[in-house]
Amino acid sequence: MHLEQTGLLLACAQAEEFDSTPWLILADWLEEHDDPRAEFLRLSRRGGFSGKIDQIALRHWAKLHGETLLADSAEKIPLMFRRGWLMLQSWQYGSIERLATLKPSGWPTRVVVGSGSTEYLAGVFSRIRHWCDAPEVRFTIDGGTSLDWRLLNEIPAIDSLTLGNPSHLGSLREPLRNLTGLRRLTVPPMDNRTPVSLNHFFGALAEADTLRELRILGPITPTDPAQWRAMSALRHLHLLEIRGMGYVDLANIDACIRGFSLRSLIVGRSFAARIAPHLSGWTQLVELELQEMANESTTTFESLINLDCLERLDLSILSGSITPALFAPLADVPRLRAINLDHARALTDACIATLSESQSLEELDISTCPRLSDRSLDALATMPTLRRVRVAHCPKITPSGRMDLTRRRPDIRVITAEDEDHVRM
Repeated sequence: MHLEQTGLLLACAQAEEFDSTPWLILADWLEEHDDPRAEFLRLSRRGGFSGKIDQIALRHWAKLHGETLLADSAEKIPLMFRRGWLMLQSWQYGSIERLATLKPSGWPTRVVVGSGSTEYLAGVFSRIRHWCDAPEVRFTIDGGTSLDWRLLNEIPAIDSLTLGNPSHLGSLREPLRNLTGLRRLTVPPMDNRTPVSLNHFFGALAEADTLRELRILGPITPTDPAQWRAMSALRHLHLLEIRGMGYVDLANIDACIRGFSLRSLIVGRSFAARIAPHLSGWTQLVELELQEMANESTTTFESLINLDCLERLDLSILSGSITPALFAPLADVPRLRAINLDHARALTDACIATLSESQSLEELDISTCPRLSDRSLDALATMPTLRRVRVAHCPKITPSGRMDLTRRRPDIRVITAEDEDHVRM
């Protein structure tokens, strides 16, 4: 591997999650050396097209990478490609044994290891010690509950943890406080009949000052809604994901996270619609996902205009009344480069026409929007910055319409379901 590329790969692996600079420099280097992974790496870092591009990028990576982790290893070790990282799912004993026979590829890699007893994990990491020592490799422990937490500190490459029994949140204060390298924590859904001491939980996380990503996948039923105020101490978070908690008192959460340095906010279902009007104060957001949002108003999207740093917006599975007036403010978000409208089934050509006023939009996903027709492509042709549009499973968008867009704007890449299937083969 070229020495300069090796340095760039290590810089990517060691960078903050939302620092895309080293990744984009790597993409430029790959492009200069005629490596087609450059385009997919850029899209992957920007979250383009909801993971579809990640799957294409993985196949390009497997085909072109001249190292040990090639496509045939996927038969025993599931591979993914996400935000530029190669992801290996090592759940079963056979996967660990297979991984032990391979060596790291040099590419930034995250290995997900299913949790078990302390003895089990100690045995796993003894078999793959050469992976633990590789500077470009990071580990996620999925399902940590009764393990010896000191083991996690003994292996610095472990920086991500998914809790296995979140009903014990209140008892995790000391272990979480002592995880010196923890950067990502996921709390999966729990029994919503179990009261949770959020004050203790958030208090412990506040002392884990390396933590950058927190995902609470709900539902959570705290004994006292005011316990959410303890979240205000987590000001070092860059990513917060909240799902399945549409009944939680919004005032408590909004007051807590307004002072955060959040770069990415992900919320779902009814909670998305209720939190959207409060977004105007979160000017540092770069990525925003409001999936499955319903009952929208023009106020919802007008609040986005003040998000000067916002680059990526995910409105997939948007439902309810979708009107041009609702969409018009999106064209005025100053740095918005990518919008995902996948499965927005009520979306109309008139709504897409309002986006044509954007002076920054580069990527648009309008897949599975059955009401859109070639008129939408006519509007997209007038967008000066648009470079990629995904139109898979849009029955009213015709091949002739796509060809006309390509003729008028050869700089726009139109991606269809057929294109994706062809790359996957």
